[in-house]
Amino acid sequence: MKHILLLLLILIFILPTPAQWQLVGPPGGRVWHVAVDPKFPEIVYASSDGGLFKTTDGGATTKLLDGPASFILIDPVNTNIIYSGVSKSTDQGETWRRIEFPVYAINPVNSNHVYSVSSEPNNISRLLASYDAGETWSTNYVFNTNSGSLSIAHSDTNIFYCFSHDSGTGVYKSTNAGRTWRKTSFQLLPRDIFMDMTINPLNPQTVFVGTKDYGVYKTIDGGNSWTYILSTAWVQEIAINPVDTSIIYVVTGDYLTGYVGNVFKTTNGGNSWTIMNNGLPSDYNRYIYAIDINQLQPEEVYIGTYGFGVYKTTNGGQRWQWTNISPAPVLDIYCDPINKGHIYAGTWDQGILKTTDTGRTWARLDFGVPRTVQTFFRQYAINPNNQNVHYAAGGTYGLFKSTDSGLNWQLTSLQGSFDTFVWSIAIHPTNSESLFIGQTGWLARDLYRSTDAAVTFENLHLINGTGSIEIIRFDPQNHNIIYVCAGESGLFKTTNGGDNWFNADSGLIITDPPLRASVNSIDINQYNTDILYVCQSAAGSNKGGLLQSTSGGLSWFRIDSSIAPMEKNLKFQDVHIFPLNPSWLLTTASAHGQFATFSPGGVFLSTNNGITWQRVRTGSSFDIEFDPFNPHRIYIATWAGIYTTTDSVLLSVNDIKSIPTETILYQNYPNPFNSTTIIRYAVKTSATASIRIFNILGKEVKSFQVNHAKPGEYEIIWDGTDKNGFALPSGVYFFRMQTNNFIAVKKMLMIK
Repeated sequence: MKHILLLLLILIFILPTPAQWQLVGPPGGRVWHVAVDPKFPEIVYASSDGGLFKTTDGGATTKLLDGPASFILIDPVNTNIIYSGVSKSTDQGETWRRIEFPVYAINPVNSNHVYSVSSEPNNISRLLASYDAGETWSTNYVFNTNSGSLSIAHSDTNIFYCFSHDSGTGVYKSTNAGRTWRKTSFQLLPRDIFMDMTINPLNPQTVFVGTKDYGVYKTIDGGNSWTYILSTAWVQEIAINPVDTSIIYVVTGDYLTGYVGNVFKTTNGGNSWTIMNNGLPSDYNRYIYAIDINQLQPEEVYIGTYGFGVYKTTNGGQRWQWTNISPAPVLDIYCDPINKGHIYAGTWDQGILKTTDTGRTWARLDFGVPRTVQTFFRQYAINPNNQNVHYAAGGTYGLFKSTDSGLNWQLTSLQGSFDTFVWSIAIHPTNSESLFIGQTGWLARDLYRSTDAAVTFENLHLINGTGSIEIIRFDPQNHNIIYVCAGESGLFKTTNGGDNWFNADSGLIITDPPLRASVNSIDINQYNTDILYVCQSAAGSNKGGLLQSTSGGLSWFRIDSSIAPMEKNLKFQDVHIFPLNPSWLLTTASAHGQFATFSPGGVFLSTNNGITWQRVRTGSSFDIEFDPFNPHRIYIATWAGIYTTTDSVLLSVNDIKSIPTETILYQNYPNPFNSTTIIRYAVKTSATASIRIFNILGKEVKSFQVNHAKPGEYEIIWDGTDKNGFALPSGVYFFRMQTNNFIAVKKMLMIK
């Protein structure tokens, strides 16, 4: 089944994710192949750009496997054995080892007999056979054509079919297990291409062939004559019901040419066809690349789509359901600071996806526009002073605004295009009418400001189309100070709310003067806002870097020396300070380079302000977010969905200990909050700590007193009630910490 074409399409190889990280979705992704275990059909595999995935519960949950995302073949006799590309697993995909050739066909009776096709110079192909399940190989036959897909008949394993791709295009047949071949009467029309071939599992004389331009052909006499049975373009795969072989499915579509696909079904061997698209993506973006059938319950079918993941039907295609088997590539994560468990994911192909239960279920937001692939929806923002007002960076469409908490959306006058994407959003922390919008793309892009809640926009001409506005960040103490990470144009800073800007990049990495290595992200120490951290990305053979400033961006120095031995290209994507401990840092890197220069990417942790680092996740990683209701929980955006873990897991895995060198009262988190907030503090010696909470009039409403026998980091949780347990109103409150030789006061805001 188009094995050679599929191998050329596989783009990304994802390295394993350690067990302490949990995948929480969202579903989606560009799926190239699906395979259902013939004996245990609740086990399904899917190959996508994000990696190789496996579900053991029919698509309710999934896990990323440490294997290549290629065409998947399951041994029909021993389903513990799986082949994918030039790798083989004997434990259902849990571990893999390399073999010499990719397996394209397995003898369904004697599964030790496996076969491959190798293209050689001068349009010659070799049929390779292994009689020990891929351990050793020999040449079975040499074709004088560039041959492709190989299929073995289930009911007579001496009968093989394959097709060729060159000027002698046609279908070939062997009746002696591939040792000799003859060409059938099928002749491909000029400029057409073979896409897939499937043999009737009960009758080896009946074969179906799908092509790129014309559709599906059928023979019932072993190739002596062929009938044209379905007119359609871009036939990707054909699947036959193993019990009733008159039932056949054909899936079509191609993203690169924009040919919108369908699921075709026949119940009479191809005499008539019905389109079965109920529940699938819209006509704008329905590209279907893969299909497989549950051998024990043939009414259950799985399909793989380009951009929207894996769908499943349990009633023969009458209704399709979205599954969690393949996760979506996530560009950005936004955690709602008011509504617990509400998370928004900006995705590459599916717009904005939302969960209200911390990732157990997901739904797409409806922006009233076609959800076409590569629209690049990215950042999401909620007005901190009016929770009904939401904004979404809609990539090629532009900036969207909602005034009813995301139920309905309007496209603002700041619109995007194929060349210019709305990419980043920042709302002023106290003046919600003011917001900044950043663009990226290939042509014109820049930084825009609105002072009337996105009615009108002013182009600030900060980068004049030469960079990419990746992140816009307000100083948490002085909101007139704003930083803009502008990709290869560098880092910009304003001290007067955006009227004037200057480059804050002395010491940043220069790759091709005057361009900087792309500045992707910045974070600011909320306790000392002169302390900043910046990520820079690798480009080509030039490395990226992770840098710190202690002067508000006037100068920078590198803090990545202990990461460099682990991650040679240093393609950093994001950096974050832990909300409850400013000496702890997380940074992410994406994969970069090839072969000897390859860096896998990952997540790195420091507990000493970036002096030393440890890798805590392997594989391309991007945006970092902390749960506003539980700042110990971390979310990471990847091409394979959102992964989560807790800081305690990271610390225990790496055996990192942290002893405070001073007594500190940290800012509460989240702030503002609507139900509970965490007040964290550190004591450098054994002490009795008193935490008292006051309202805006200075009246004490709550107090805590805790004895600590040893130094360390501690926290209390305040639920917004007074000393009698009654709920307090919204407003400004102060919390005061006192020990024998320490006093500090901080302000917090409760919003209900």
